[in-house]
Amino acid sequence: MPPAPASDSSARARSGGLASPLREATPYPDLWANLPEVIALARYPNVAMKATGAPSYSGHAYPFPDIHDNLHRLYDAFGPARFFWGTDITRMPCPWRQCVTLFTEELSWLKGRDLDLVMGRAVCDWLGWKR
Repeated sequence: MPPAPASDSSARARSGGLASPLREATPYPDLWANLPEVIALARYPNVAMKATGAPSYSGHAYPFPDIHDNLHRLYDAFGPARFFWGTDITRMPCPWRQCVTLFTEELSWLKGRDLDLVMGRAVCDWLGWKR
């Protein structure tokens, strides 16, 4: 894990790929081994998490039930304004639609405005993009 980011909120960091080891090089049970360290980064208001490629961190088929709790832990730590949906379709074990519906239909705790934030509004705000 890299050193902790500076507390200077003008410098922003975003971690992608759930900040987990590459699946190809890591056995399934160890893919989430650094989750406590990643969650600890949430204490810095200038750090956000992009949940890129979440399905690839599952040992099960869609709807990937074994990753729901870990995604929820990340969401709870970073909040909807700093937890972004993303995908790398080139390494997904499922079609694009399932990468999306994992978040929009299968995570029962992600609803309403928070879902809108996670699915794109928050990253636009984070990057300062006008809508």
